Amino acid sequence: MNTSSSTQPRVILLDIEGTTTPIDFVYQVLFPFARHRLRAFLSEHRTDDDTRADIEQLTAENARDIEQGLSPPPIQTDSDQAHSDSVAAYAAWLMDQDRKATPLKSLQGRIWEAGYRAGELRSQLFADVPPAFARWREAGRDICIYSSGSVLAQRLLFSHSEAGDLTHFIRDYFDTYIGAKRDAASYRRIAASLDCPAAEIVFVSDVVAELDAARTAGFATRLCIRPGNPPQPPSSHKAIRTFDELMINRQDAKTAKKREPDAELDHLAQLVIGAAIEVHRTLGPGFLESVYEEALCIELSLRGVPFTRQAGFNVNYRGQEVGQGRVDVLIAGKLIVELIAVEALAPVHMAQTISYLKMTGCALGLLINFNVPILKNGIRRVVLS
Repeated sequence: MNTSSSTQPRVILLDIEGTTTPIDFVYQVLFPFARHRLRAFLSEHRTDDDTRADIEQLTAENARDIEQGLSPPPIQTDSDQAHSDSVAAYAAWLMDQDRKATPLKSLQGRIWEAGYRAGELRSQLFADVPPAFARWREAGRDICIYSSGSVLAQRLLFSHSEAGDLTHFIRDYFDTYIGAKRDAASYRRIAASLDCPAAEIVFVSDVVAELDAARTAGFATRLCIRPGNPPQPPSSHKAIRTFDELMINRQDAKTAKKREPDAELDHLAQLVIGAAIEVHRTLGPGFLESVYEEALCIELSLRGVPFTRQAGFNVNYRGQEVGQGRVDVLIAGKLIVELIAVEALAPVHMAQTISYLKMTGCALGLLINFNVPILKNGIRRVVLS
C-alpha cells in the first residue's frame, strides 16, 4: 500500500471493532447480550469441554489478578453453582476492564452464537464494507480478519450481518490465539500462516498501537477513522474514513481522482448538507421520511438552492423504456438527494442511489438518514463509479 513501492498488497487484513463494525454495536449490543447470559450459560454448559477449558483459564487468570492486588471478584469453588456464579462475576469484571482475555472472548462467542442462531442478534457493518469486499475479491485480493474476538465470534458476525452472509469473501480469521494485537510477533505469525510476505499485507485498524506493531512486522497500515471511534494519538499511519479510500494500486487512485465531482457540484452538495443539518437540528430524529423531505425543501428554498421535488426519470433497458423512477430531491438538475429515516443504513440504500445515478446520468448523490442522533453520521456521498 506504500505508493513509493512497486509492491502491491495480496492480502487485506481487517480489524472489526471500529473498522468494519460500529463500536456502539459492540459495546451497546454484543457486550450487554453476553453479560446478561453469562451465569445461565455457565450453569448449563460448565461440563462441556470448551467451557471447562475456558473456566480453567479464567480461574488461573483470576489468581494472577489477586496476586497483583487488582481486587477482582474471587472465584469460589465451594459448590458447582457458586463456582459458575463467581466465574460469571469475574468475567463481567473483565468486561468492565475491557480486557481482551482469550477465554472470555471464547465464552462470549458461544453465547453470541446462540443469539445469532435464535435470530436475537443481527450484526451491523458500515455501509461501505460489503461493496468493498466484493470489489477487493474481484481484484484478486484476499480478505482476512484479525480481531480480539474469537474466530467463532468473527464468523458469526460476518455470516449474520444486515447485509447477509459475507463469509464467502473472507479467506481466514485470526484471534488472540495467534498472539496479542499490540505484539509485532503476532503479525509475523499471521504472515507465515498465510504464506505471504509481510510487505504484501495491509492491516486496517482504528488503534494506532496495533498499527505500530503491524508496521514493525513489515506490514503496510491504514488508520480507520469511523463515527464513534475514540481519538487516537498522532501517528504517521495514513488515515481512511471509508473503505472506498483503500486503493489497491496507483491506477485505482488515479481513476478515483478522475471520478470525483467538480467544484460546482461539490459546492451544491455542501449547501444541501448544511440545509439538512439545520432541519435535523430543529426536528431531531423520529419522524417519517416525508416530513424531512418537506422540511428540507422549505430550507432549500430559503437558501436559494434550485431543486425539483420527486423528480421523475425514465428507466431504460437495452435502449427501450421500461418504466419510470423518481428521486426524492434533484438539485440543479445534477445532484441526487435521497432521504431515509431508518435505524441503520444498509447496502441496498447505497445500491439504489447508484442505480439512480446511472439512469439519470448524474455523477453525485447524497444519501441522508435523518433517524440518527448526529446527522453527519447519517450522510453518505455516493459517486458513480
